[in-house]
Amino acid sequence: MTVKVGRPVVLVIGGSDPTGASGIQADLRHLAGIGVFGAAVPTALTVQTMDGVSQVEAVDPDFFRAQLDAVRSTLDVGAVMVSMLANAAIVREAMLWLHAYYGPVILDPVMESSSGGSLLDEAGRVLLRDLLLPRALMVCPNVRELAWLSSASAPAHDEASRHAQADVLLDRGCACVVSKGGHAGGLESVDLVVDDAGMERLTSPRVPGMFRGAGGAFAVTAAAACARGAEPRVAARFAQRAVADALVRAHGLNTPFLSVGST
Repeated sequence: MTVKVGRPVVLVIGGSDPTGASGIQADLRHLAGIGVFGAAVPTALTVQTMDGVSQVEAVDPDFFRAQLDAVRSTLDVGAVMVSMLANAAIVREAMLWLHAYYGPVILDPVMESSSGGSLLDEAGRVLLRDLLLPRALMVCPNVRELAWLSSASAPAHDEASRHAQADVLLDRGCACVVSKGGHAGGLESVDLVVDDAGMERLTSPRVPGMFRGAGGAFAVTAAAACARGAEPRVAARFAQRAVADALVRAHGLNTPFLSVGST
């Protein structure tokens, strides 16, 4: 029986961060802050601190699929945000489930932690690129993820190169690419929104400091906008403004914890 919750519903699929700074814990906090009901299915449990990820335990694939089926039987999901998938078996189960789900899918292609540890095995990366990427309405890679997904020899060094790599992802089947500028350097953070209509630059001042989970915050906020019926470009603009505001607040409070949508 489907339960009515009176708000748009976003399902987040990703890893668990015990500190709450990133992962599905942060995703649910952000969704609550913007008035969206969040459901969550973990792909892996992690041991991590502000210094990095020290241990990852992937969820059993059959148990993962059972959780997804439980969500579908209970909630009318308006959008899905997919982030850390841990291994190839989890990617396969996610893809099979998404094949029967017809709503928007926002993909945050998490492959490694900020400290450099792997969060998706090599076989899983290939499946993500070849099978899951074409299913996504929007994919939101940083410059390293964009290079890998586009089969480039190195991360893009300028906006023209990022645009060219994003075009490769469009050719591989996704509808919209947001090349996130957080790792790109410069006085401004520039996100590039690329789709069949061309490219749009979304700029914000670069905020000093170390903030975890900003990429996930962008993707889940865009998913919330899509669950409310927004087109990808509109969702990207909303997410960019919300995350930029959250970074400013976090900097003012001297904390790495983002709170999208809250005061």
